[in-house]
Amino acid sequence: MAPEKVEIIEMSVNQTEQLEEESHRYQEQPPARLAQDDELPPGYFRSKLFIGTYFAVAVSVLAGTGSFAIIAPLLNTINNELGPDANVVWIGYTYTLCSACAYVLIGRLGDLFGRRYLFIGGNFLSMIGAIIGSRAKSVNMVIGAMTILGVASSTQISFQIIMGELVPLGKRFIVMATMFSWAIPFGGFGAGFGLTLTLHTASGWRSCFYLLAALDALATVLFVLFYYPPTFHDIEKDKSKMRALREFDYLGLILFTGGFFVLLMGLSEGGAKYPWDSVAVIAPIIVGFFSIIAFVFWEIYGNLKAPYMPMHLFKNWRWVCMITCLGIGAAQFYAMALVWPQMIQALWPVTGDKYAWMSATTGGCLIVGQAFGGFLASKVSPRLILLTGTFAGTAFIGGAACANEYNQTTVLVLVVIGFLLVGIQEAVCGTFATMALRDQREIGTGGGLAGSARSGISAIGSVAYGSVLRNTLSEQIPKYVPAAAIKAGLPKTEVAQLIQVLTGKAKAATVAGLTPEILTTATHAYRQAASIAFRNVLLTSVAFGCVSIVCAWFAPTIGKEKHGIVAGTLHKGERGEEEVEVHDEKV
Repeated sequence: MAPEKVEIIEMSVNQTEQLEEESHRYQEQPPARLAQDDELPPGYFRSKLFIGTYFAVAVSVLAGTGSFAIIAPLLNTINNELGPDANVVWIGYTYTLCSACAYVLIGRLGDLFGRRYLFIGGNFLSMIGAIIGSRAKSVNMVIGAMTILGVASSTQISFQIIMGELVPLGKRFIVMATMFSWAIPFGGFGAGFGLTLTLHTASGWRSCFYLLAALDALATVLFVLFYYPPTFHDIEKDKSKMRALREFDYLGLILFTGGFFVLLMGLSEGGAKYPWDSVAVIAPIIVGFFSIIAFVFWEIYGNLKAPYMPMHLFKNWRWVCMITCLGIGAAQFYAMALVWPQMIQALWPVTGDKYAWMSATTGGCLIVGQAFGGFLASKVSPRLILLTGTFAGTAFIGGAACANEYNQTTVLVLVVIGFLLVGIQEAVCGTFATMALRDQREIGTGGGLAGSARSGISAIGSVAYGSVLRNTLSEQIPKYVPAAAIKAGLPKTEVAQLIQVLTGKAKAATVAGLTPEILTTATHAYRQAASIAFRNVLLTSVAFGCVSIVCAWFAPTIGKEKHGIVAGTLHKGERGEEEVEVHDEKV
């Protein structure tokens, strides 16, 4: 055979082997985005990258949940050691405000630039915040630490984005159920953990921050080792990072984040720290409202290449219904989380450990319901589960409006079942908020906006509940207590001071002429007035619940042909090692 022919045959064999090798390599590496589950290599969900990422997210959820649930109940303890300082309330305020505003930012940046370094950085930042908190020498230092933890928690609690992106649509509910399970220890029993560490460790309340720092450090290491989602070059194959940075909507970021922050700040402080008619409340609400209005006009008419919040999302009315339903569930929870402890103290003679456990029922039941709801939705029609959760949850919480000083057990059962059902509602809505998106490549933006909407709607709900409670008490207490106390023999001049005693603002010894019999009579009258106030609050929750029932009716139906869609896949450099450099063109 001629040498030329031998050489040609050898080249053909080599090329064939090379093509087979490249084909095999392609089959082992699934598409970076919008893959089908049958395109994933065998054992993908048992790979070290996926399992490592799962546990990174799980530890991150545990730390993110604990950073508020453990620390918030210790405000008085911290203030007693580092204060007294009237600003101690900002330890809780700053966390919730910062996390609410950062959800959209984290989600949008992840969609545009990739999520790996955002989530590594978020957990590392949380560790720094926990370390600062553990070394705090003043209340202001703790406030600073909680500000950092609040921003960082927007990555730690965004598990519906990060895990939702990595699993097929048809498996999201069951995966979310396991994620909610990781939140149960601290979300349900955070106050108990915090109190135990405070009482039984040499470092006291600082031990809580040490625990959080350790969890944050572990989560950071796991993310560094295993979390390799789609990179910027997987997302933008024909655009440089510098061009993407230039096209980013910085004005939209400022208008939305600043406006949303001051709006929530005004709503949070109104009726609590300042009267509703004070400048300190009215000014931030007005500024925040008009800033968000300006933001909407900018997003619509600004001719933006990379808008901070794509307005086309709001044309998807099923998605809008889901984030509304999610927010109303949160409003029912957060408002009742504030009202329920007051209700226990006002209506029933409960103290000590029993009071602590009864107060924790709302949070514990909500998270257990979230885990259970995700599991149910993976087995039964999610839409049916959602409709059942919203309707029955509203009915049971509304049923607790029967509360009076004689039916503690009945009300407790109604509240427990009600918040299990609200948890189911939140689990299904939260997962649907990412599944209902028309483009799964916007899962970060849609999921982040759902988180911020949840915070905003719950703030409005808290304002409504708080206003109803305060207004009804101010109307009913003068109606019931003075007449009963005077009839029992109390001098008229002591009635005002007696009311201070009944509301926990003074001691019984400060009331002249107060006998045990008069106190018993006045307490009974006060509980009658309080039961009317709490009834009105719970009936207000029914109005919110009716809106959630309507929204639940429009829950999306995800066709079986979409169950295999995987929004993003994990890799470790194979897709990015030979990326072609994109030269920035003039625009």
